Amino acid sequence: MSLNTGLYNRQKFDHELSQLLAKSEEPKTSNCLMICDIDHFKNINDTYGHLVGDSILTEFANVLKNKMPNSSLIARWGGEEFTIILSETDLTNAAAQAYELKKYISGQRFEGSSFTISIGLTDVRSDDTVKSILERADTALFKAKNNGRNAVYFSDNNCNISVYPST
Repeated sequence: MSLNTGLYNRQKFDHELSQLLAKSEEPKTSNCLMICDIDHFKNINDTYGHLVGDSILTEFANVLKNKMPNSSLIARWGGEEFTIILSETDLTNAAAQAYELKKYISGQRFEGSSFTISIGLTDVRSDDTVKSILERADTALFKAKNNGRNAVYFSDNNCNISVYPST
């Protein structure tokens, strides 16, 4: 039996991202992709058990649904990773939203436990493929995880990976 977070699964996400990329040749619209990962989630499962871990995933999914704009497409990408397509949002605004989400999560308690998230973010480009955009966002996430976690990193137009806000 799989956990029901009420979010799209990876297959639906990949399909929707493909559809968005097919439409993104119009330069008028800015879209961004965010990948969120719950930091040290294995420790939560190991300390509190998998049922608490599942409850935390469900609560986090609800926070995403409530904190992200209604036009966002949110999916559980795997394990404790979630993807969000921010429609009609430029990279600057997406980074600010990601940072606010990170800040909010770090101040909450879920099932009596607190946790942080790391976020990788990039914008959608007209020459992107599903693979290229996921690689950029995942590379930014990897940088956030390797630089202490509880951070937002983004890949800009030149594929430079930077922290938000800049320090």
